[in-house]
Amino acid sequence: MTLSPIASLLLVVGLWFGITFVCCASDKVTPPPQLTTEHRKAISSALRVKGYRSPVSLELTDGDFLVATFELNEADTQNSLRGFAEERLLIIRNTMLPFHVVNNYRVTLNGPSPGQGLIRRYGSARFIEGGGVTWEPAN
Repeated sequence: MTLSPIASLLLVVGLWFGITFVCCASDKVTPPPQLTTEHRKAISSALRVKGYRSPVSLELTDGDFLVATFELNEADTQNSLRGFAEERLLIIRNTMLPFHVVNNYRVTLNGPSPGQGLIRRYGSARFIEGGGVTWEPAN
């Protein structure tokens, strides 16, 4: 059986529409993860249990990191900055694991501002799922 050129064209166009429809219908756009009030409360509570204060900010980055920023005072800097950051990072990670929001975490340590519009950065601890905790001192 041979198809006419018009029938062949209609068959090709029909197949193309069918494949396009199936592909588009199966393409589910997943919204980016969001940090909810429940997540924030869980993190604050877990830190408070250990006697730690909450971070000054918690945010999800486009790079799929949950970033907690702590602003340190002079008393905080008398201890190990690395230890300070790593302890809090692990508490935050362990608290967030059941929520399945992100796999990557960072705790950034800032100090008092040295002037208007300036940030004093001490460093950050970072954890990428499948790896270990790394400390990145500020330059």
